[in-house]
Amino acid sequence: MAKPASKIGPRKAPLSPRRAKFVDEYVKTGIGAEAARQAGYSDKSEGAKVTASVLLTNPNVKAEIEYGLARIARRQEISAERVVQRLAHLSDRAEDAGQYGAAAQCEVALGKHLNLFQETKVNLNIDASGSHLAALLALAERRKSKVIEHEPGPDSDLS
Repeated sequence: MAKPASKIGPRKAPLSPRRAKFVDEYVKTGIGAEAARQAGYSDKSEGAKVTASVLLTNPNVKAEIEYGLARIARRQEISAERVVQRLAHLSDRAEDAGQYGAAAQCEVALGKHLNLFQETKVNLNIDASGSHLAALLALAERRKSKVIEHEPGPDSDLS
């Protein structure tokens, strides 16, 4: 009995070796034209894009791709769940052992996974040419020459 050409999964009707390779590559990359090229289809005058489009409408190919993507999704869910459980366990053990730094690192990793922290980036675009720079320098000079009077407060010894 011949071995199926693809590593993805069981099929109702076996795919040709080239189509099976296309399925494997498409599941890895998600890029149809690249999967077609890797599977050995022609790349002459947009050939890989056209071939990928045709293959992606084939019911057997579509079913294999869906099966492969679902399998990857299941694996990632299990992996993410395991990591979260493991981090929580390590955090508890580290805290019990008095290793608060390690426990805090686990908690930070858990918080990042759950999107509890929001990183904010601020991009400032400053035009430091001519008029802007001159205006900033003039403002600095006015502030420097301004006399600041200090009024003693109730707790001050200057009264």
